[in-house]
Amino acid sequence: MKRMLLFCLLTCITLLAKSQIINGVGVIKLGMTISEIKEQFPDIKESDDFNKGITKTFVLSKYIPVDGYYIDDFYLSFYNDSLYAMYTINQTNIYEAFKIKYGEPKIEHNTTPKEYINGLGNTIIKEDESFKFEWNTGNPDIICYYNDQVKHNSSGKPIRYVSFGIENQRIFQEIKAILTNKKEKQQKEEKEKILKKLESL
Repeated sequence: MKRMLLFCLLTCITLLAKSQIINGVGVIKLGMTISEIKEQFPDIKESDDFNKGITKTFVLSKYIPVDGYYIDDFYLSFYNDSLYAMYTINQTNIYEAFKIKYGEPKIEHNTTPKEYINGLGNTIIKEDESFKFEWNTGNPDIICYYNDQVKHNSSGKPIRYVSFGIENQRIFQEIKAILTNKKEKQQKEEKEKILKKLESL
């Protein structure tokens, strides 16, 4: 009887873990509208957006989802008034919170050797190193990642880069396709203008 109860308990825990959904941090969830975000964070600032007017991006200078955990410069990107991506490129301890709440992520570790010439003219080899951590979000469209990497600049000095984010990759690819089509259309129009100009050549 005890074994049966233990089996049922472990099965329930496994099912709960598999059904766990990661779609945001604290009160910020994918799918929220701009007005819903502004209602929660009236001091949020609009940021530069690099998708040529297709999307809108805002930034929270400091976001504290729960006491003891923080995200500096937390960017929120919207497509059709729906939050599809949230990310930061600053160091954050949110990684530790996610490990506690959602368990150990999948880890991908890579190293890349690079050669440099020091001041004495000697060749030295240093390794760029990257760790990519990714959690199962429970939704194939959504990714949740934490990247930590060290790259060396032209003089061999190590520089650390960190990024954390939750994104809807289906929408991300949709935006990418729109931008590609827009670029191809623009190139076609520019080519047609040049050909028209060269008609009398």
